[in-house]
Amino acid sequence: MSIKFKSKLSEIDVDGKIVQSKHRVIKHTDTVQDLVVTVITKTAAHPEFGNGSSSGFVIDGVEGAYLEFTPGITYKFDQSDSSNANHPLRFYEDSAKATAYTTGVTTSGTPGSAGAYTQIAPTTSTPAVLFYQCSAHSLMGSYVKFGTVTSTDTYSINVAQDGGNVDLNLDAASGTDSTVQLTAGSNITLTRNDANQVTIASTASGGVTVQEEGSSLSTEATTLNFVGDSVTASGTGATKTITITGGSGAGTVTIEKNTITATASQVNFTIDSEPASVNNLQVYLDGVYQAKSNYTFSGNTISINSPTGVDAGVKVEIIHLKVVDARVELNSYTGDGSDRTFSTQSNINNKNNVQVYIDGVYQSKDTYDASGTIVTFNTGNAPPNGTTVELLHIVSTSSENELANYNVSVISANTNAQKDYLYVLTATCTLTLPSAPSVGDSIKISNRSGVATATVARNGKKIMGAAEDLTLDKLNSGFEMIFSGDAQGWILIGVEGVEA
Repeated sequence: MSIKFKSKLSEIDVDGKIVQSKHRVIKHTDTVQDLVVTVITKTAAHPEFGNGSSSGFVIDGVEGAYLEFTPGITYKFDQSDSSNANHPLRFYEDSAKATAYTTGVTTSGTPGSAGAYTQIAPTTSTPAVLFYQCSAHSLMGSYVKFGTVTSTDTYSINVAQDGGNVDLNLDAASGTDSTVQLTAGSNITLTRNDANQVTIASTASGGVTVQEEGSSLSTEATTLNFVGDSVTASGTGATKTITITGGSGAGTVTIEKNTITATASQVNFTIDSEPASVNNLQVYLDGVYQAKSNYTFSGNTISINSPTGVDAGVKVEIIHLKVVDARVELNSYTGDGSDRTFSTQSNINNKNNVQVYIDGVYQSKDTYDASGTIVTFNTGNAPPNGTTVELLHIVSTSSENELANYNVSVISANTNAQKDYLYVLTATCTLTLPSAPSVGDSIKISNRSGVATATVARNGKKIMGAAEDLTLDKLNSGFEMIFSGDAQGWILIGVEGVEA
């Protein structure tokens, strides 16, 4: 007599042989599945212990948990616990975070605060495997398997001797695609029986070769080739500078790249020159774009807003857009999953003058159009609900200044100034400058008050490099004020008149 044990998946006899194979049943539910996320210092239980960040995600009490999700069910990663501060959980198509995955993903709140979460609603089109990682630190998480991709295609490899070479030919027995794509991770090595090897090296950690219209300045693994009428490049060390002038009303912009390898808990990073505004900066940690709220600057020092700083070994890239006769406009919005149109402050003369990011991920220019002051995403490409949409617009100030039509305002009482206005002061009063001007903003003033007590209030910005308000002590004077950046503030042009 044989004895059989029954399980949900099969019947097994005493010899451990499967007698009858069965199947697994997963019941659908519309209830959102909650997973509690905390952050701890990694232990040996974490699959990436000793790699990347020293911190790791814990999911429902399991450190570096491997997860399996079912399409059609929504999963919410609750990041309310205070340990999640500065550790936004996001999804990627690879553990190195080279490609972010945002389809069906929504976020809410600030990690470490009540109600903060990242949520994913997988479908049958979701990749079979995604990696959940911290957007600011490396290898804190693990991966999720969705079970959405199956293949019944079979292939065979035919080996043929060709003189001193061995040819490997891929034949599709039942499949429809006979092409195999090898994606380099670290390295892909093909080994022959006699131990001779053919290695396809990864470009994932390679450097960048900067060229001036084909003239190489350095020799790294990949090439960044700028082609145009007026392109100049310089620098052979960690900093590369590309200057692009002219073309479609974008003004003259010099791109300065600073690459720094962080030391343990490093917060401050020094770049070659002082930016005029935070809008002129782009910061990447191990290739992940950082929101403007994640850092500040003072002079030429960039400071990361994190109590623990940046982990040792993280590659910090700081892109500084050094403008000459242009300014950088930043327009930020929150996607709602349906709205496809977003506006800029100034007219877009050329689509190439705009860079668009969704949750820090650069968007290809073929995914949207730009006309006037409106950026319109293609049908089906509306930014997901809760995502941060950033429009970076490079605006020529030379053309603006030439074409600006000034509004005229005759004032005798305290007034808040606006750019592109001519203010005629006819009595004792205070004209308060804008609190957040952009580089190139212009205001004109004519003092017809007949008194020496009219005041221009600086409103937090310097005037002629001094942190002092301006008292109008010249009668019948007329001049222009142009904002040059935080270092010197408002600059006076063409001051005239007689002493009071």
